[in-house]
Amino acid sequence: MKAPLRYQALEIFKTLDAKELRDFQYFLTFGPFLNSIGGKFSFRQSIQRKKQSLKLTKFFTLLKPFYPEFKDLTLTNDYLMKKMKAQSISSIKKYFMNLKIICDHYLVLKEISIDKYYYDEALLYQYQGRSLKKLFDVKYKVVLTNLEL
Repeated sequence: MKAPLRYQALEIFKTLDAKELRDFQYFLTFGPFLNSIGGKFSFRQSIQRKKQSLKLTKFFTLLKPFYPEFKDLTLTNDYLMKKMKAQSISSIKKYFMNLKIICDHYLVLKEISIDKYYYDEALLYQYQGRSLKKLFDVKYKVVLTNLEL
């Protein structure tokens, strides 16, 4: 008897609500941008990222009908290999690995965008690192005032 696929990206997808899943699909199109900002968001070279983003978007589109549980036994490595015209299971594993990396980026940016303090802290670090003293001071005072409330 076949068992459902077990990949970390699928485990993350199972926790997303329908809106978050749509947002993630849109987020996939930001691949080249994420690569250009670098740091933890780096993901191969820009040209490779652009090609990979198109493939990952297609790959994600194949997975989406199996949402929310991804337990349908027709969702197999063989099915995905055929649809992606992949030569080996290692290609499918690589797609899942790359999707997981982008899932992580999505979750981090989502958290920063909804948590006021993470957002403010990140902005203060950017102001400080860019020697934007006046902007830093104004924002810092606002943050301190909010913390005291």
